[in-house]
Amino acid sequence: MLSDNSHLLYQELDGLAWKAIQEWPEHAGINVWKDGLNYQELSSWFLWDKARTAVIDAGQKETLASETMESIKPEPINLSPSLEKNKESLSNSLRKYLRRQRDTQEITKETFNRHDSKKLLYVPIVSERLESIVHRLLCEDAYQVVSYHAPRSPIHKLNFLKTGFKYDPDRGFAGYLFDGVCRGFKKFDLIFPEGVRELLEKQLVDLTATVVSVEQEMQCLKPDAVLVHGDNHPPHQIYVMVARKMGLPSIMLQHGLDCERYYLDEAYATAIAVWGAERERRYRQKSSWQPRIRVVGNPQFDSLRLPEAIDGCGSYWLWLTRPHTPEKCYAPSRSPEEGLAILKGLMKALDRHPDARLLIKAHPYDYPAKYLEIVAQSEYADRIKITQRDLQELFSDAAVVITEDSTAGMEAMFWGRPIVHAHFAPSEPTMPFVEYGAALPGFSEHQLMDSIASIHLMNLEDLQQFHDGQIKFLTDFAGPCDGQASDRVVSFIADVLGTDEELL
Repeated sequence: MLSDNSHLLYQELDGLAWKAIQEWPEHAGINVWKDGLNYQELSSWFLWDKARTAVIDAGQKETLASETMESIKPEPINLSPSLEKNKESLSNSLRKYLRRQRDTQEITKETFNRHDSKKLLYVPIVSERLESIVHRLLCEDAYQVVSYHAPRSPIHKLNFLKTGFKYDPDRGFAGYLFDGVCRGFKKFDLIFPEGVRELLEKQLVDLTATVVSVEQEMQCLKPDAVLVHGDNHPPHQIYVMVARKMGLPSIMLQHGLDCERYYLDEAYATAIAVWGAERERRYRQKSSWQPRIRVVGNPQFDSLRLPEAIDGCGSYWLWLTRPHTPEKCYAPSRSPEEGLAILKGLMKALDRHPDARLLIKAHPYDYPAKYLEIVAQSEYADRIKITQRDLQELFSDAAVVITEDSTAGMEAMFWGRPIVHAHFAPSEPTMPFVEYGAALPGFSEHQLMDSIASIHLMNLEDLQQFHDGQIKFLTDFAGPCDGQASDRVVSFIADVLGTDEELL
């Protein structure tokens, strides 16, 4: 177990990284505003992983207790993509979201026929999370919906904007921003390594080009509102901030729970449909921008209902991982090696339960190939498998679900699965699964093994306590689970489009 002092030290480092991200302009002496847009906000996402790198590179971790480092440090591994690969793909890092299918009905400024009787909603990227809502809006025939990025499946009556806008960065301003970021971070004794500097410099150039493109799209369409599934990272955030500049409402549908602290505290859209009351409380307490908020539930959960009981019968353990790749570890307390440490603990747990087997459902931003390599070299190759099966299929026959700070861990509760919360980072977990009584703690190797063993010995009273905790968690974090979330989202959008003058 980590000492309380170690937790506090890492908490300070996490706070230092976030403070530098938020306050660097104050120490750099530059004007981050250009043409009505705040580039400190627009560039913040690029600094999330780089602030962590700077803190670690500054040697801050050497001040921590030795047992803390040993507890999260398996054999060294190289998980980072090469710098050359990063640089090669970076020029399209933002614009890759704007690619369209070629066989779509495209419109231009000259051919665009706006229906005066319909509200025009611009959904630049019809992500999987927004597809059902876009379908509903178009079926009501009260909306004209235009997109830029085609969804995987065709959507009837969805138009696509063909702009032909050129890649036109403002390299001078990007360089000005880059120098300011470096100076501001240096005031916190944080210096980016050379490879990180090159990456950031390129990203800021791409940022200025994407802003120009987005502004041209918005001026071409002049929509009544913009709908996005995220508002704190590009390119979605750029649409939100350009809409605010133009005096247009932006609507965001919550897309997940928090994997780490701080990074989802700030709101930017003018109207946000959240799943449950917990996210609304957090925005009210911590966001400097206060949007209009409505609790609607999650449309993707509309087919699900609250569990009637906890069922511990199943044929395997199921581990749901969080993102472990370096670019998805933001806080200094988070490490790409956490997943390997948890796998090591689960292997030891299998020793205690010779009839058990483990399925690993890796997050898209995890490294399943590394797990496969380690498992193949172990004595557990016939008992551990990586699976690509749909989560809903996996939950139905899981005896135990081991989850990290992940939305998928909450989804397991709809199936009434016993849950262990695995968290090996030297910081407090983001998701309060254990505090709610919805999961048992697995915050160290021994605790993980003990909690799995305890689940196999639970009686009816224990299972009922689990059930009560999971119902409370789902109520606060998933919101109303009555199958009506899609209706509430569409109603919220209609209200925003009808009263946008009250939002701006």
